[in-house]
Amino acid sequence: MRSIKIPLLLISVTTLTSCASGYKMIEPKSINYVSRNENNGAKLEYKYDLLDKKYAKKGVRLVAVKITNESDKDLMF
Repeated sequence: MRSIKIPLLLISVTTLTSCASGYKMIEPKSINYVSRNENNGAKLEYKYDLLDKKYAKKGVRLVAVKITNESDKDLMF
């Protein structure tokens, strides 16, 4: 029984003390979209690289896209 407790304790301590990255929610309403394209009443705005620099080193990129349709036609993608 004692031989099971020691590895279980070591696994528990390792799991609970592992380094984890913090999470910061992205608020779409507060994003300043830097690129904008407007065509026939449809507006496309986007912004690249919303994640921290540490994720850029790992090759992870996040893009926020905002599409506004002010025309009377449906948009097809």
